[in-house]
Amino acid sequence: MRRRKSREVESLLRDRIATGHWGADGGIPAERELAETLGVARNTLRTALKALQDDGLIGRRVGRGTIVKRDSGEGLASIMARMTDASPRDLMHARLIIEPQAAAAAALHARDVDLGLLGAAHARASAATRSDDFENSDAEFHRLIFASTRNEFLVNLHEILQVIRARKPWIEIKRRTFSEDRRRAYCAEHASILSALASRDPQAALRAMTAHMASVGANLFGSITLPFT
Repeated sequence: MRRRKSREVESLLRDRIATGHWGADGGIPAERELAETLGVARNTLRTALKALQDDGLIGRRVGRGTIVKRDSGEGLASIMARMTDASPRDLMHARLIIEPQAAAAAALHARDVDLGLLGAAHARASAATRSDDFENSDAEFHRLIFASTRNEFLVNLHEILQVIRARKPWIEIKRRTFSEDRRRAYCAEHASILSALASRDPQAALRAMTAHMASVGANLFGSITLPFT
């Protein structure tokens, strides 16, 4: 296993702590064992551990060695739980902020194959005759835009948004406000977004997605205030 620099080791250990790999107040393996597992020199590991200790993520207890401090490993799970309980209106405001920027990034980074997949999703949405079929194609269209950014953080952020959109309050609002006229309007807005992406025009993509999100928000909630105005 290749040798890793201390910053790489530090990042890896932070990820393990954030995901609860060792649990709150859980013991981290002894230096020798951890260094062998990670394939690093012990002095490299010590530098990484020192950075985590300085940040209050880990500490030492007599008889237990190095441990993850309480709450340091629970932070991400706690944040995720609060996020999934976000109200539909808060989610819509977040989408108004995030999705136009994602569309702009996609205009710069999308590959030809991405544009083909987006075009296919758009075609399916345009041909849909049932609300569920449209919703599935609509969700795929937006997912592919995030995938086209080539930004792993944004891709995973979209997955979180999707989890919230799958919850009952959001679904009920969507079903209550769906109509054939709105499906056609959304498809027309998708066409504008797709055209901007195909033209590799980030500003046009941002404007088109902003208009689409504002339209969705107005349809779902009667009115929606753009968060940046």
